[in-house]
Amino acid sequence: MAEDRGGKRRTRRLTDDEWALWDHAARTMTRLEGAKGRVHPALPDIDEVPTSPKPAVTPPAPMGHRQHRTPREPARPPVVLPPYSPPVSTPKAKPTTARSPDLSLFDTKSARRLRGGRTEIEARIDLHGMRRDEAQAALVSFLRSSHARGLRYVLVITGKGAPRRSNFALGEIEPWSLDRLEPPGVLRRSVPAWLATSDMRSIVVSYTEAAIHHGGAGALYVQLRARA
Repeated sequence: MAEDRGGKRRTRRLTDDEWALWDHAARTMTRLEGAKGRVHPALPDIDEVPTSPKPAVTPPAPMGHRQHRTPREPARPPVVLPPYSPPVSTPKAKPTTARSPDLSLFDTKSARRLRGGRTEIEARIDLHGMRRDEAQAALVSFLRSSHARGLRYVLVITGKGAPRRSNFALGEIEPWSLDRLEPPGVLRRSVPAWLATSDMRSIVVSYTEAAIHHGGAGALYVQLRARA
């Protein structure tokens, strides 16, 4: 058997001389004594041929000695998200401010009782002769103090502010003196406006003109609200 150039094996027939040599060798060959089976005399006995040892198998190391293996982390439960709900915009509530009640008409029976002296005037203030700013501050302080004390009926004296007669001519009105910056009767006109403000309406119920012996047109009965 030979190989060609491509590396493939090819066979050839024996010649007559080769056949004759083979026939002679086969007829003259004798079996050796003690030989077992058809074994070439140059080869050792099959039973005596050493077998190649099997490679030693290393037993697996116990679980506690596997230092290079990272323990598996426990499986985490899946995260369940709540269903999505779009935000709802709510209109902002506007801050509400407590509105002071309006002034009421003075009770007729209460006015008669005050004029007749059957209802007591619990406190009074005289603003006559004060400047406008001074009088307003004094009035606000007086009314707040009276309301805090629980008073219900007070007297506010403003003065009539009547012009004084002049001797220069009959029926002539005397001009204002140089030290007065406002015309006469300014407090008589201003006090009702001050009582009607939102700040004062929170403690004042009503007002009316006083009796003559209490000042008449130059004074006011003021009714205060009861304390809460």
